[in-house]
Amino acid sequence: MLMCKFLIVGSGQTGIYLSQKLSKAGHKVILVEEGEFGGSFLNTYTYPKAILSKHSDKFASSLQVLKDFPETFENLTEYRSNIKSEIRKEVKKKINKELNNLEKASNYQFVKGKASFVSQSLMEVNSETERHLVSYEHCLLTTGKNAMLRPKLKGLSSVGFLYKHNAFLFSNVPTNLAIIGLNKETLELASIYSGLG
Repeated sequence: MLMCKFLIVGSGQTGIYLSQKLSKAGHKVILVEEGEFGGSFLNTYTYPKAILSKHSDKFASSLQVLKDFPETFENLTEYRSNIKSEIRKEVKKKINKELNNLEKASNYQFVKGKASFVSQSLMEVNSETERHLVSYEHCLLTTGKNAMLRPKLKGLSSVGFLYKHNAFLFSNVPTNLAIIGLNKETLELASIYSGLG
């Protein structure tokens, strides 16, 4: 059985921040994540969005400057095709940095798996290969929000939707983009993709 003072479920931005602060303050911390370390904050949404936005701004500026020189379009197309690998490289670097910061604390532990409550002070964490029981004094749920979900509509299985888990990784580049719904995230998406031509 694993024991800690603070059990944090969700390794996104808030989970990482709390893990760092609480472990630096001398508390035993266990951070649990069902998916990849960093959650959607590092792997699919917030951090990739910032990187893609930066590239979009650069691309839009280049396009504006070079629009009268068609011979340069091949270079712009090549740059655009390299954006996906740049995002992956930057994300990996950020994940390694955050992991290194956390691993410096001797009172911190990361456990990968799906968490479910057993009692008010006990949680079971199951992965494909391991099962852990975690005893804790305090449990902090930092699982985030679900903006830009993939719509569940019949007859649209062949439509290439951009949603929370693929919109900012630049792996699915639409030739045409229609945005359904108006919120902060869809406005950012429109701005970024229009900058990328």
